[in-house]
Amino acid sequence: MKTTMIAGHLTKAEEKALLNEMIEGCPDGYVKDILTDMRPEIENAINSDFVYVDFAARRREATEHEAEMKKTRELLAVIKEEIRVKEQTIKRANNEINNLRSKFEEISRIANAGTRI
Repeated sequence: MKTTMIAGHLTKAEEKALLNEMIEGCPDGYVKDILTDMRPEIENAINSDFVYVDFAARRREATEHEAEMKKTRELLAVIKEEIRVKEQTIKRANNEINNLRSKFEEISRIANAGTRI
């Protein structure tokens, strides 16, 4: 398809046609696969009149966010384990308090029984 330029600019339809020609003209391989995957984003940019969309920057940001999320999930797992250990410690402490309370009550009963004699 031959494109016609009006005042040095392609129409949106011509730009999309050119994109399709470029993609279809690529031999099978990484470049064709990458451009095919990016086609919807590029077409959206053309339709939305974006002058330039830095796809590499968007992908870097996504990679950074994924790494951040991984670290956050790892930290969350550590915190959950700390909470579990602390809850066990609290449970043991509460059991010990209840045992001591029972012993104190028993000692108090014995002591009170002895003073009533």
